[in-house]
Amino acid sequence: MPAAPGTKTMTAKLSVLPTQEMKPEVVKWIKTMPKVAKLFVKPLTYDDKIDLNPKKWTDKKLSKAMAALVRYELALLANRASDAKKVSDKAKSPMEEIKVVGLLQKAIKKAQADIDSKCSDALEELASGKGEAKAGLAAGKKAMAQINTLDVSSLFSGVIDTGTKAAKSLYAPLTGSDDKKKQAAISKASKDVEGAVSKLNDTGKTAQSVAKYLLDTGKKLKNHENGQLADFGTSILKKDVQPELEKLDADMSKLEDALTPFAAALKKGDLDLAAAKAYEKNLSALSGLQATANKAVAAMKSLQTKFKKIEKDLK
Repeated sequence: MPAAPGTKTMTAKLSVLPTQEMKPEVVKWIKTMPKVAKLFVKPLTYDDKIDLNPKKWTDKKLSKAMAALVRYELALLANRASDAKKVSDKAKSPMEEIKVVGLLQKAIKKAQADIDSKCSDALEELASGKGEAKAGLAAGKKAMAQINTLDVSSLFSGVIDTGTKAAKSLYAPLTGSDDKKKQAAISKASKDVEGAVSKLNDTGKTAQSVAKYLLDTGKKLKNHENGQLADFGTSILKKDVQPELEKLDADMSKLEDALTPFAAALKKGDLDLAAAKAYEKNLSALSGLQATANKAVAAMKSLQTKFKKIEKDLK
């Protein structure tokens, strides 16, 4: 089975001498007793394959970590060897010497079994990224949940259309001499544009904040301990996603900059025909923003399938 995205198959290999943690006098005793010495010639070993993030791990780092992991088991073996030496020192018959060999055989067998179990559990936890993955999964899940709340299918086009129509509706009243009609037209336009601003501040700001949150999530996850989460973070920052998110953020600010002054001027009732035409022109120039929003949301939603697979793999 090929390695999961963002990971590489590595060899988790351990080879340690059983005497590594033993006292010098115990090692010396072992060497002087052929029946005992032969038990300690063969290294204690472990060998397995594991898929890990190559940015964080190499075969060499993995072997070094495993050697440190089993020091307790080696220390325990050293204690049992010391106890066996004490029995040997007091031995008065060949049968008692045989008993010493039996104790050490059991000690070696137990040490190998404990090392196998400990290494297997540690590698399983490392591969799943249990502790490290929890926070990363939580961040990704929150980002995906926020994407589900988005509905910007007509946000930009609707807001721009409302703004341009409001501006155009003022052309005739502002050129006429009827102040009452002029104020009535400004009042209606003000109400319409305020509604557009409200929509922009609600749905638009949500879209903007989701885009920002996704980008932040991508930056945080790209160097994650877990290779799949790191790969997901990198996916967010790829050329077909990050630029679209950044453009959505920038376009949102552009639309806000064009609409907010218009709303303020209408509220004050302080604008003439030239100003109304200028606001209409500025807003019309932003008519392409809806396509940008659609692309950004499509880019965000494209991440959901990938994240669902990661969630399933890391459960």
